[in-house]
Amino acid sequence: MGEEQRKIPRGRVARLTQVARLGARLGRDLVGAAGRVALGNERREVADRFHRDAARALFETLGRMKGLPMKAGQMLSYLDDYLPAEVRAAYREGLEALQTRAAPVRWSALRAVIEEDLGASVEELFAEIDPEPLAAASIGQVYRARLPDGRPVAVKVQYPGIAEAVRSDLENVQLLRNALALVLPSFEVERTLADIRDRVLEECDYGCERCNQEEFLAAWRGDPEVLVPELVPELCSERVLVSELVTGRTLQRVAAEASAEDRNRYGQILYRFVFRSLYLHGMFNADPHPGNYLFPADGRVAFLDFGCVQRFSPAAVRRFLRVRQHVVAGDCESPAFRELAREVWGLPELDEEEWGYLADYLRAVYAPVLSAPFRFDRAYTERLADLSLRGAFLGARKALRKGVREARTPGLVFLTRITYGFTSVLAQLEAEGDFAAITRAIDEEALARLPDGEGRTPS
Repeated sequence: MGEEQRKIPRGRVARLTQVARLGARLGRDLVGAAGRVALGNERREVADRFHRDAARALFETLGRMKGLPMKAGQMLSYLDDYLPAEVRAAYREGLEALQTRAAPVRWSALRAVIEEDLGASVEELFAEIDPEPLAAASIGQVYRARLPDGRPVAVKVQYPGIAEAVRSDLENVQLLRNALALVLPSFEVERTLADIRDRVLEECDYGCERCNQEEFLAAWRGDPEVLVPELVPELCSERVLVSELVTGRTLQRVAAEASAEDRNRYGQILYRFVFRSLYLHGMFNADPHPGNYLFPADGRVAFLDFGCVQRFSPAAVRRFLRVRQHVVAGDCESPAFRELAREVWGLPELDEEEWGYLADYLRAVYAPVLSAPFRFDRAYTERLADLSLRGAFLGARKALRKGVREARTPGLVFLTRITYGFTSVLAQLEAEGDFAAITRAIDEEALARLPDGEGRTPS
């Protein structure tokens, strides 16, 4: 697990200092790299060294700070298609380590949180608990334990003072953006931070996460392919969550070791979980980084983190369905579609070039349901990234920053961005399947439940 850290820097000044040091280190290294190139050193060799060192600096600092900086690093790790191809490997390796190898906070600090919140000693609460964490995440750590009745459980404990640290991060967010933008695409850093800014404090409330998990449990209990861990309600609080222990392979191991048949099946389960949750229940689990999935030996897929959930009304879900129906029908030019797009995305008036871009973008987003079978791979995620960059440049050139890039509908930009993150997960598996058929089955079930435009439920 690596070297243990005693505590997390909390106050604004302490966290500001950490970010300032990161920015100074990256800036100094960037100037040094430029100087070495000017002196005649091989440009590619200098660039490779700079980016390897930068990735290491990001891992060390963001992992030590936890909170919003670490969350941003985790998100950027699976959005690496926005990076130049020659530097992707360095950042993928460095930032992916935030999901599995960040330095844990010492056990004594987390033990105190458990005992304070649950009102009893660890020895009274558990028959045994392993002080070595299973995982060190951005908001808390997870421990393996056994209840007095013998049940194995996972104990998720919030870092002491993390809510204060996150509030400090929100005050320092511009400096963090400037530091990250020294080595990563600035518009992508900006959008990533905007995505998580309004929701990271929600993740500090484990009471909210418990409610989210209970809703997903109710929606998926009994499904033969999906595992949402059962909670132990009497051992849950605002800073502690106890649930059944799930063991299995990580996404990275499955991607490297599993047969194509198994990877395809897992990809189809993931796809069904995400879009059935959205279209039937109006819930979108909005943190799709690879550490949130496990693959048990029984063939199911386990979903582990429900701290960041976006909800949509039945009316919004129906509009999403209508957009997809237009795209599948090849109708992205009609007045009816354009009126719907304005309603869904809160668009200003667009010219024909911009409408053409939106049509190209939507055809790419919905490519998995336009042909069967469809295979998620790096080429597909690169295509989405290229289109996103094209949209960013188009919006800047036409000064339409309130256009496709910045929808007015609450939560919709977040949905679009996290959909891309989820697509990157499927691309790691190189999952192939008839996603159009899966989508049709979800639609049939959803349309039978959703109220129609008049507020009636179809009979």
